[in-house]
Amino acid sequence: MPLPASDRLACDSRYRNIIMLLDAMCEQRARQPNADLGADFERLWLTTVKQTCDEEAYMWMVGFPEQAQHSIHHQFLCTKTAEVHYRFIKGHGGQPDDLAHIRLLWLEHIQEHDRAFEAFLVS
Repeated sequence: MPLPASDRLACDSRYRNIIMLLDAMCEQRARQPNADLGADFERLWLTTVKQTCDEEAYMWMVGFPEQAQHSIHHQFLCTKTAEVHYRFIKGHGGQPDDLAHIRLLWLEHIQEHDRAFEAFLVS
């Protein structure tokens, strides 16, 4: 399911890239259950790591008081993404439900953690 218009405007292009990639992977997996998503998983992993590392550096630079909690949630997202990737490699994952779950986790992260960071930045 694509991002609602309000969410597309609220999250930056790096998050949109993650969500759009997950959407494309879900769609591909639903249409072609045996499709090779290896390159997509690699791109998802690299995009996730870059996004979280860049954001954590920026949170540290501006002294965001909730950085530790936010960073822990980034670690959680990275771990969940790596788990699904591993299951996919082993032939037991990468199903639309697995990918949809990661997508939902990202949307929740954006709603809860990133909106708090945005509020801090504008205050």
